[in-house]
Amino acid sequence: FPWAVAHWIPGDTADRTGYDLDHAATTLLAFWRGLHQPAPEDAPGNPVRSVPLSERLLRFGEHMVDLDHPRSGDIVNELAQLAAVPVPHRPKVWCHGDLHPRNIVVSDRRIVGVIDWGDLHGGDPVVDYAAAWMMLPGKQLERVRRELHADDDTWQRARGWALVFGALLMRIGSQDENPEFFRAGSLTVDRAMSWTTD
Repeated sequence: FPWAVAHWIPGDTADRTGYDLDHAATTLLAFWRGLHQPAPEDAPGNPVRSVPLSERLLRFGEHMVDLDHPRSGDIVNELAQLAAVPVPHRPKVWCHGDLHPRNIVVSDRRIVGVIDWGDLHGGDPVVDYAAAWMMLPGKQLERVRRELHADDDTWQRARGWALVFGALLMRIGSQDENPEFFRAGSLTVDRAMSWTTD
């Protein structure tokens, strides 16, 4: 099997420990600026994470039915609307592709590392921006959007990916009886559904 030796990062994952919200916002911004550089033409794609949101609708609906969420219909309809937001023709950049609290390492309440690079690909950075909804409440979320200079369409598509990731984390958490995953996913979905442009 393919394998690698990686540098060990002491700490715990963000879904299991508290962290400084302002520092998290600052660190995520720096991480994205460093990572989201132009990817070469032959950079690998990702058939799951580097696709239009519309291609995730069917599977997303299945996840919500499996979860028996009380707002399943509203959440699926919300994603359908976000999937209709136009996707601009922009050069692909390097994306982590699986950026969620279980893949973010925290020590002394500060983010110190990002792990699990198996979904690295050239694509649309909104798939990584979804982590903002998973990691940050309203005040810091607005700060991140402002400092990214993200327009409405970009931020709405990022919110759509946050719904996708949130439902996936909830489903994995319920199947594996993993309360940290389930809580992280539920919180993400709640934040993404309650966010407005007002």
